[in-house]
Amino acid sequence: MSDPQVQETPEQLAELGAVLLDLAKSKQKAGASAQDLSLYTAAAILYQHVLSICEQNKDVIDNSQAKALADTACQELAQIEQSMLGQATGAEAITPKEPLPARIAKDKAASEEIRQEARQEAASLSKLRDKQGSAEEVRYAEVEYISSRIFL
Repeated sequence: MSDPQVQETPEQLAELGAVLLDLAKSKQKAGASAQDLSLYTAAAILYQHVLSICEQNKDVIDNSQAKALADTACQELAQIEQSMLGQATGAEAITPKEPLPARIAKDKAASEEIRQEARQEAASLSKLRDKQGSAEEVRYAEVEYISSRIFL
């Protein structure tokens, strides 16, 4: 049984984004004062969620509100990145070669490519596993399946 979809108004979505930004900012401040990288991670997850809300609801949320929420989330993610790198390496400032939104888009594309390759490999393995034919053909398919599973 699936849950019914809740229709949120543009105002509710924008308010949710603002609340998540505030929560993320508080986690980020706590991470800075405690020098606890896990709090930065929690904040980054919340900022990513804000970006996701803006992306998934770009046709619903007012464009200026969505842009403001996304810009704030990106700025804070970049600051978290700098803080985490600073704590991890002891370096004060590391300037990335690309802006954060471009790197996020590139990472999403790379992740999707990996997912596609995994789907293709899973389909190939399923065919080997489910191979029908003579005993020798089935045995060969089983050997291929097992050997490909061992080296994954």
